[in-house]
Amino acid sequence: NQAGDTVYWSAKSRLQAGKAYAKGPHLSYLMKKKDYDGRRYSDAELDQASRLLRLELRLGREFFLRAEPWYTFTKSYLVNLWENYFGRMLGGCEVKTDNELLENCISAAPTPGQGRSAYALWCLIKSEGWERAQNITSRPTWYRNLKILRASGLGDADFSAGNVVHLRRKIIEVTLAKSWADLRNVA
Repeated sequence: NQAGDTVYWSAKSRLQAGKAYAKGPHLSYLMKKKDYDGRRYSDAELDQASRLLRLELRLGREFFLRAEPWYTFTKSYLVNLWENYFGRMLGGCEVKTDNELLENCISAAPTPGQGRSAYALWCLIKSEGWERAQNITSRPTWYRNLKILRASGLGDADFSAGNVVHLRRKIIEVTLAKSWADLRNVA
């Protein structure tokens, strides 16, 4: 948006698009509008909301053309769509050491050899960088190993923008807050 406080993914996609913004500033902005007639939030609620990052998934026309009729969608189906879309960015299981990643790769792969190959690709990415590793790996091997690495707990943040992001402890706690009561419990 104009203030630059919103991040968009695949904004022009007719299938799925994502959006992230800080909820607290957005609520403050809405309440300051002259024509706002919604709920008035207390200072305490605004303070709690200032710790929220809202992640929205928009399903486009193409999605509905490919999917079952919209009226058959269940809440769990929609939650699953959201989790699949944003899960890559938020990360799955926490990986603490290279040895744990190797074990996870071997467990996630169809064969132990493919697991070791995926781990070797991770080592190559760490030492040479994303682009160079991709250039010297065959296309099928690259995508097979990336699939295993993602299933092993690495996400887009670990491969972000071609930068090498070394394994780290989880530093941001991600908790789904569906209501003000949920927010109070996690705050």
